[in-house]
Amino acid sequence: MSGTGGITNMVAVPFNATTGVAGAITYTGFTAADTTTITGVAGFNDGAKTSGAYTFANATGVTGTGAISNVTTSFNDGTATSASGITYTGFGSVVGDGTADVTNSATFLTSASGITYTGFGSVVGDGTADVTNSATFLLTGANAGTGASGLTYTAFDAASNTTAVTGAVGFDDGAKSNQGITFAAATGVTGTGAIINVLGVFDIDTLISTASSIIDYSVGFTSAAGTGAGSTITGSGATYNLTGVGAGNNGSGFSWLSFAKLTANGASTIHGVGGSLNGDLISNGTTVASGTIQTGGAQTYTGAVSGAAVEFITAGGVIDLTNPANNFTGAVSADTTNSGAAPAGNTVSITDANILIVGGITGSTVTLKALGTGSGAMIDDGVSGTVIRATALMLESSGMIGTGSANQGTALTLFAIPTGNVTVNASSPSYLYGPLGTLVVTTTSTCSAGCLYYNASTQNVAVGGAVATAQSAAIASASDAVAASFGTASIAQQIANGFAGEIGMSPPGIDNIVDEGIRMPEGQESEEENRRRR
Repeated sequence: MSGTGGITNMVAVPFNATTGVAGAITYTGFTAADTTTITGVAGFNDGAKTSGAYTFANATGVTGTGAISNVTTSFNDGTATSASGITYTGFGSVVGDGTADVTNSATFLTSASGITYTGFGSVVGDGTADVTNSATFLLTGANAGTGASGLTYTAFDAASNTTAVTGAVGFDDGAKSNQGITFAAATGVTGTGAIINVLGVFDIDTLISTASSIIDYSVGFTSAAGTGAGSTITGSGATYNLTGVGAGNNGSGFSWLSFAKLTANGASTIHGVGGSLNGDLISNGTTVASGTIQTGGAQTYTGAVSGAAVEFITAGGVIDLTNPANNFTGAVSADTTNSGAAPAGNTVSITDANILIVGGITGSTVTLKALGTGSGAMIDDGVSGTVIRATALMLESSGMIGTGSANQGTALTLFAIPTGNVTVNASSPSYLYGPLGTLVVTTTSTCSAGCLYYNASTQNVAVGGAVATAQSAAIASASDAVAASFGTASIAQQIANGFAGEIGMSPPGIDNIVDEGIRMPEGQESEEENRRRR
């Protein structure tokens, strides 16, 4: 049938826009049809509802190939239905008018339906949708943002190829997400607020997260929060103020929470101000330490440590401060039991390049070394007497252990250390408090006045540098016995150091008592004794 104008009263009879066939009739010369179903279309103008020479004002379903063009308002990617009310089948692309919105798309750039869109200004997902092939993404709100193409997205929960995220308000480092959208490939994030859920090492200088491989957090972020035993704060040449359990700050506006460990590199400052760590503390460079530094794990300082009065406490690891360049200007205290109670815990090793001022020490094996020379190379804190609790103790000094006074008012006090488990290695006269018989003397040189003094109660016993352990014990025993016999403290002291001056009412002739034993003056022996001697 040939004619002009429009074909009417077709209702839902399918009309092939290419052949002009509807039912059993072939139409030619017409320019419109009022059917609702159109087939055989090679492209379709959604806004004008036209294809080729025909206009289909009542169209609700169009099947064809090519592109759907001039889409206004929106296009539902899931159902392939435009805002015009037409549902499309078989088309491969959709062209918007520059302001249109792709809705209900589970993925995008080429949508889940397989349709390619151009000319659209926005895309609405189904709540689980993924923006793909967008290197950048600007977050603008919950599940919303702008991709590299300039398209705006809402109801999306992923941008799987995005490497650079901007506009973040906080960021979940472990999940790589913010505001409901996950960025699995992200390596750089710009935003503000807190970085949370850090599972590994986080550098407070560079804001690099090793675990998530995000190497570029912007300076707009002001804090980080760790998760789990592997969470570790680190930095190079940084300040670490420990202010709470797993919490602290760098003194320059960045803070952290819930981190288990600390690894300091370079020239660092570690200041304990009521804070602690549940895990280990490692300092690989020089360290200025102060306050009370408390951990649940080991504390290892490989570089030189300096500081005034510092207390190191751990409930579950060693305390290692053995760098020979350490220089503490105040008392150093250490406790590997986190209680200061009976000897237990782990090893404590402390070295000072000069004078080691020893505060309270509690541990299993304790080693204290002072590399300075002269009087008082290793001394107590001068407050109330320093107590050292240990299962084994090694004291080593290049100078004098103690102040040089044979009866110090305060001293290094050895507490509950098993007999034979104390070793003292000193090259000058040294003074210690501790029960008799507990010291093993391994002095490095002979001293004319004695290299080691140790104390049972108030009296010191001199031990020469070459005197063996058994001999020193015998001398100690003799000293106590003579002191008891003569009822005077001066006798015991002079037995140890040699006689000088008068000794009052003491019997004569005992000037060689240490070397020869006690004997009666000549002429007072019995006849029987004289005959025995002859």
